[in-house]
Amino acid sequence: TLGRSIMPVFHAFFSIGTMVGAGVGALAEAARVPIVVHLGVVSAVMVVAVLIASRHIQPEASTDDSDEPTESNSATPTGWRARLSIWRNSGTLLIGVIVLAAAFAEGSANDWIAIAMVDGHGVANATGALVFGIFVTAMTVGRLVGVFLLDRFGRVAVLRGSFLLASVG
Repeated sequence: TLGRSIMPVFHAFFSIGTMVGAGVGALAEAARVPIVVHLGVVSAVMVVAVLIASRHIQPEASTDDSDEPTESNSATPTGWRARLSIWRNSGTLLIGVIVLAAAFAEGSANDWIAIAMVDGHGVANATGALVFGIFVTAMTVGRLVGVFLLDRFGRVAVLRGSFLLASVG
């Protein structure tokens, strides 16, 4: 282990990519770039990026050649039934419900905020993309600040505080 939280940083970098995409979309719309050209250029950039990045993916380490004892020697049961038994734990189910609620909230905003601004409030398409970019920027900041909060106060306190803020909001 690293001794610190890193998953929110991965989420933040995902959000940074979304921020860049929203910015590029807003600029393309403001410049009146046809959607076919915009998507064609973005697709070409993505293909090139995947081809370059895939050369640097490390293969998974094989444990077949190691001298360490195998898990079959341990007292912990293995297999798909043992892995699925975690779902009998009420804590796992509660975390699943929390994640589902957060995914619905974030997904709704990701899918609809720009359309709501354009169709519901009559702003230009570029402004709708910019509003989406602001939303994603706030999410990115929250994820980066979350790393500090998690490491400082712990997961349970941060989860409780986040739930309280969400309830008030």
